[in-house]
Amino acid sequence: MTHRIYLDQLTIEANARFFSDTSQVPQYALTMGIKAIMQAKKILLVVNGENKEEILYQALNGPLPRLYQLPLFSYIRMLPS
Repeated sequence: MTHRIYLDQLTIEANARFFSDTSQVPQYALTMGIKAIMQAKKILLVVNGENKEEILYQALNGPLPRLYQLPLFSYIRMLPS
């Protein structure tokens, strides 16, 4: 199930630094459940920043540091391209 969630005040404040005016900070986000993700024909993963790019690469291609291992990524690796 995909639905809109309202962000809590701490999340809004943490992201305010990316905007010139606090009124521009998003107040909500979209979220998806595992079922919807697993039923998708394609999944697009977007990252911003060199550190995130590396960890995403490791998550999809290994080796992945134990701290970041997730069953979903293990499953995704087994799917045909």
